[in-house]
Amino acid sequence: MLEELRVDLATYGSAAELVREGFPFARYVQYAIVFDRILRFPITGNRVRNYDGVDELYRHGIDSSKVAYWIAAHDLISEFVPANVASEWRRDARVVSDESDPRAWIDRVLDDEFPLSAFYLSFRQKLEPAPADAAKL
Repeated sequence: MLEELRVDLATYGSAAELVREGFPFARYVQYAIVFDRILRFPITGNRVRNYDGVDELYRHGIDSSKVAYWIAAHDLISEFVPANVASEWRRDARVVSDESDPRAWIDRVLDDEFPLSAFYLSFRQKLEPAPADAAKL
């Protein structure tokens, strides 16, 4: 619990720094942290470990390929948020042919769905300041 609080506080501080640097949407990250702290345990109950709600997915991910983990995550989210009807990731439309090449699976992603690690890498690049040489072009 203390480690989770430490991470939340560090993230809250980083979000405040991003707001000062001109990323006003980072204020919403701060709101999310506060609301999570206020509402998570009253809604979901006490926890023995951090993120008990996704422990099964976490353990599955340790021993799975990246694609198998993405599929399990997509299935979990699809229980609560319906997948796009044209999605090739939907359980009833999915054809698991080759899990060794994640690029083929990423290419099947529609605009409103994504493997989280690919999204994170793309998002991180957008948050990084532009190189000085690119500004001169």
